[in-house]
Amino acid sequence: MLEYITHDPNEIISGTNNKTMPVYTEALKITRGDNLNKSLAYLKGFANSIEKVAGGKRDPVISKSKGNIESIPKYKSLAEAVGYLEKHLVGNEDLKAIKTLLSVLEQHRDVYRESYKRGVKLIMFEYEAAASMVVRGVSFLIATGIDIRTEADGRIVIAKASKSSGGIVSKTLRDMAAELSKSNHGTYLNELLHLGDKLPKEDEKEKPEEKVEEKVEVEEDELFLEGGAGDLVETIKIFAAYSKGLTRGVWNLGSMVIRTAFGIIPLIRSAFYLWYKRKADTIQNLETQAEFVQMNIDQLKNIKGMDPAHREEIIKKQQGYVEAYKKKAEKLRAELIEEEKDASAALKDEKIEPSDELVMD
Repeated sequence: MLEYITHDPNEIISGTNNKTMPVYTEALKITRGDNLNKSLAYLKGFANSIEKVAGGKRDPVISKSKGNIESIPKYKSLAEAVGYLEKHLVGNEDLKAIKTLLSVLEQHRDVYRESYKRGVKLIMFEYEAAASMVVRGVSFLIATGIDIRTEADGRIVIAKASKSSGGIVSKTLRDMAAELSKSNHGTYLNELLHLGDKLPKEDEKEKPEEKVEEKVEVEEDELFLEGGAGDLVETIKIFAAYSKGLTRGVWNLGSMVIRTAFGIIPLIRSAFYLWYKRKADTIQNLETQAEFVQMNIDQLKNIKGMDPAHREEIIKKQQGYVEAYKKKAEKLRAELIEEEKDASAALKDEKIEPSDELVMD
């Protein structure tokens, strides 16, 4: 049964999904960037939430790949598992979302990698959240989407299944795929990545008549310090402040960055909560899946022509392996459900509060 969770920033801020309520209308203005001070205050509130759960302890398996999804351990097993699941879960929406996220991670690989060199936290965390959901999503589908059994002749048969889960992994996967595959996402990433290039030069800062200089007080080097999640919103603050003194077109671009950030940060928050509440070793499960795929490829051929005693021995081995695999898959499903329940409860209990640390002059 689906545990309720939302990634709509308006619902999270207002506490309601009733779009006619004044609090929802007010939240909509905030996430559109109509009131820059309030927008930044709530973005910092979301960032504080991520910092609270991450506490500097991001998933090392993902973070060490530094923007290159192919560098994570067992990536080959991951790709093989996705290809294998495609054959048996045709049209599955979660699998479509996984493939979409993989495509996004590959499409924007250069930006993600550069974000680690520059320390642009909002991009780094997006990459880590998406990569984490791909790995968790594959494990989720292995555990809930397929059933295996052996026939009397020892052949392994794969069938679709629909085993219950909390639904949080599925919803986060689909919402994240929809958000990150939007047409303007590349523009958003590049604007954040090159924010440092938009800051006024030292000689420009000395001109007292330039109002924008009063608003941009953070040095470029300070932007990229290895701080907590809370400093990720500094990129948006500086961009917005700087673009205020420029053309309307550039300011519109700044508003787009704010709106997009509101769409992405709740997803990052859910992915981090799922990892923080982890019970399952999803990376190790990929290796188990790879072994299973290989065994399926190497299934016995012409088994009818074998010596009966040898054939019986092989069939028993096949059946034993399948039974062992099914136990592992069921254990994984139970662990994933427990993760989902814990993450859902934590997200539901936490109210995002605006931070007044980022109020601009």
